[in-house]
Amino acid sequence: MSDNEIFPKEILNSTVENHIIKHNKKTSLLFVITFLALLIAAVSLPFIVIDIYTTSRGNIIPQEKKLTLYSPISGKISFFNVDENQKIKKGDTLLIIEHNILKRERI
Repeated sequence: MSDNEIFPKEILNSTVENHIIKHNKKTSLLFVITFLALLIAAVSLPFIVIDIYTTSRGNIIPQEKKLTLYSPISGKISFFNVDENQKIKKGDTLLIIEHNILKRERI
């Protein structure tokens, strides 16, 4: 440290003035441009429309082939042996209806 210096170089290197000189206008301009770009992107998000869709495999059955099952009797279902998209054969037991329960409840 010489006689005409008041502060040592270590202190002068950590001052605000030295920091401002190190980070010149180019760095500030880059920061402002980045900040404005992010701000514009955030403000424009509600106006951006993106079509979202999904695809899946499935069977399309026309209305003519749709099969509705009707029971000749009414009663309570006691056994149900059908899962969605399960293949069935002629003669498989799909469900069992107990109609005797309803007769007992009426008496």
